[in-house]
Amino acid sequence: MVVDVFDPVGQTLACLAQAERVLNGALEGKYLEDLEEEFQVYWGGELCLLDIQDVHAELQAVVMTPSESGVFGAITDDYQRTLRKLQAIKRGGKQAPWPAFCVSTGIKPRPNLDVWPPKTVGQFLNWQGGLDVNCRKALERKMLKALQNGAPGVVLMVHSPLVRYCVGVLFRDSAVSGKRILRNKSWLYERRLFRLEGVRIDDCYVAERNTPGVRTLAGKKIVLVGAGTIGGYLAEMLVKAGAGTSGGQLIVVDPDYLFPQNLGRHRLGFSHLFKHKADALSEELTGVSPGCKISGVVEDVRHVELRGVDLLVNATGEEALGHWLCRYAREQPTLTVWIEGPGSAVRGLLKASNRSACFRCLCDANREGALLATEEPVEPLMAGNGCEGLYVPFPASVSVQAASLAAEMVQAWCSEEPAPALRTRVIDQTRTLATPDCDPLANADCPACCT
Repeated sequence: MVVDVFDPVGQTLACLAQAERVLNGALEGKYLEDLEEEFQVYWGGELCLLDIQDVHAELQAVVMTPSESGVFGAITDDYQRTLRKLQAIKRGGKQAPWPAFCVSTGIKPRPNLDVWPPKTVGQFLNWQGGLDVNCRKALERKMLKALQNGAPGVVLMVHSPLVRYCVGVLFRDSAVSGKRILRNKSWLYERRLFRLEGVRIDDCYVAERNTPGVRTLAGKKIVLVGAGTIGGYLAEMLVKAGAGTSGGQLIVVDPDYLFPQNLGRHRLGFSHLFKHKADALSEELTGVSPGCKISGVVEDVRHVELRGVDLLVNATGEEALGHWLCRYAREQPTLTVWIEGPGSAVRGLLKASNRSACFRCLCDANREGALLATEEPVEPLMAGNGCEGLYVPFPASVSVQAASLAAEMVQAWCSEEPAPALRTRVIDQTRTLATPDCDPLANADCPACCT
């Protein structure tokens, strides 16, 4: 509903009428799917951060340092990883004295219209039994196990197809033994529980949420050559797409430093001046995504072992280096991304098979007037002089568009849909696209990829 702010009375009456229709329908057993979709609204409770990559792993509960945010703590399958994330938001944490368990169900939760929300263990189990009797039995077994082991309490998470929801139970009466509970469970059923609203912070969720059903870069080993104006923005996009998670790794290679003249169009800011770009970018992105494995290599890429990676990305914009990489890494997928002239266009070329053209193949074709970016020739334009040195002038927005094109092509490669391998985006609207996106073939005489 789009609320008309110029008709507050009419809109209020319309909302009330709609609420009445929906409520009556819910009481008659209708709108079950709506209740499932909106379950989290009806569940409520203190926030509980869920940093779980594997729901079948052994879980731990984490108590966070006190704050005014109303966050109870976290449930994790990797305490050190979660601790880094808590530290990134200026919070600390320690392992809780009670265990955490996960129980999976294939049933989507919805509110119980008889007793809601559940306030005791008995009410909670009865509600679960109405949804999935096997889930109810598993939850009861987990609580009894924690009680028998002398735990002062337990945290339970239900992993459903729709949402992960949690509860906590404190066993305050230490005089009651586990054996006595097994004989008479009424004591357990009367225990009060507190609801926890699970908020996922695991790396898979962060990467997958905006592109459901699309493969992420989790588990991939990716080498990004060049942490300059394109590479800086691209590295962040790769991290947000899952690079460096689930056993994967993002390696950034660049021997150069960040100088003041770089700040106008670089992902890094003033706080990283005079640091190596690769190290500074790794540090920055680790703060952005503490669960990712990101490392900087401060060396000339020609001295770095590049074999055995899943994808090599060249974002340096240096043509000669691009030719060398085509030869050195010709057996592995390689993406080259660059800016044409003073920001006239941005281009990307992915070589994912021996049949595809490499960057040297494209450069040879360009010299013969084929596969060009624009109909109009791109004239070299330089700025700067004296001690500063010459450079190609273009704004940061062009760098971001080049990085975005590269991220789009990396995602296509990850989804095993690499075509078209050559893509061009014209930035200067006074120019005309010369080569539509296509799949150029390797040149049989190319000295880089066909020898």
